[in-house]
Amino acid sequence: YKVFFDNGSVIRLSPNHPLFTISREIKLVSKPLYSLESGDYVAFAVPKGKTFIRTLKLFNLLKAYSIKKHPLYLKSAKIRRVIKDNKYKLLQIARNYGYKITSLNGWIRSSILPLHLVASLDIKGSMLEEGEIISWKGNALPSTVELTGELCWLFGIYLSEGCLLGDYCVDISNRDYSIRDRIVRIAKRYGFGCSKCKDSIRVYSILFNRLIRALQLGGKAREKQISPLFYQLSKHNMTMLLNGIYDGDGYVKGNTLEVEVYSRLLRDNIA
Repeated sequence: YKVFFDNGSVIRLSPNHPLFTISREIKLVSKPLYSLESGDYVAFAVPKGKTFIRTLKLFNLLKAYSIKKHPLYLKSAKIRRVIKDNKYKLLQIARNYGYKITSLNGWIRSSILPLHLVASLDIKGSMLEEGEIISWKGNALPSTVELTGELCWLFGIYLSEGCLLGDYCVDISNRDYSIRDRIVRIAKRYGFGCSKCKDSIRVYSILFNRLIRALQLGGKAREKQISPLFYQLSKHNMTMLLNGIYDGDGYVKGNTLEVEVYSRLLRDNIA
């Protein structure tokens, strides 16, 4: 069998090959490959010197979330050269998407190109990592975003308290003033707009909204799950992610820390 895992690994195994997985009693048990089902968790040995994921490559994550009606753009000083070098091919691709030649002229002037067109050109190299990803409303992020502890905490507080409202709003419910201020401070650091409501903080960013979708964090309470990418976080960033979840839904009970979440997926992820 060729087995595909959420962490990106692809391994060829025999049907009877034993793998360690988690039982319903949250115990590590050995099971043959043929008895596993989609969604089962499998233990992996971490190689010595393993490198952790330290950045998010936004082009790869967001290219599937750029469409003609609501495009995301790659902005780079090299875009003009790319358009000129691929003019005829790009014209054909653009027409297939329903664009007019005037759009092409506008992209040249602004040094931008819709992500779905860039993906169709199959461009590789540093340009995809050196530019910016921008939305049609002007919000911009570097093509490569560093996964800081604060950003991981923001993802964590979203997992515990957040939901998606439409295409450009992220609502995070919380009444704790220190947590609300922290959310606003981090959001503003990335250029996201914010407003304080009575029971929540609303973050206005098409890019942040779509990044949450691309990371598969879930748009509603019962859909929440930890992104498969996050299993490659460093110990510090994983701690910050879990701290964010705890700051939203956690509490102390006796000598233990407990987290109450509605999503069964998220509960199993944390366990």
